Amino acid sequence: MSEGSAVVALPAYVRGRVVLLGDAAHAATLGMGQGACQAIEDAVTLAATTDDLAAYDRARLGRTHRVASMAGRKGMIAVSRSKLVHRLQVMGMRRAPASLVRRQSGKPWDWTPPAPA
Repeated sequence: MSEGSAVVALPAYVRGRVVLLGDAAHAATLGMGQGACQAIEDAVTLAATTDDLAAYDRARLGRTHRVASMAGRKGMIAVSRSKLVHRLQVMGMRRAPASLVRRQSGKPWDWTPPAPA
């Protein structure tokens, strides 16, 4: 991701009986290592909601948009050429309470699989 680029989120992952999942639905930058994780979550959710594809869409859209957005923001900081941006990031991480860092960094991994249909 280059500086100034934006994450483009699809409005839906389902059209009729066609379902997108993984990077086809919500590709994200590499910084968070969530590509395969989100694809696995998609597959598990799809398996649990095969009779109701709208339920798959509802279950995945918000979460995948949030994860891709987080990855995009992290990627923009990572590729920034500004020494000030990097210093502010390091200072912010050092001064942030541990509880806040855990709460923010744990969001992508905080997922509960849906119950099978």
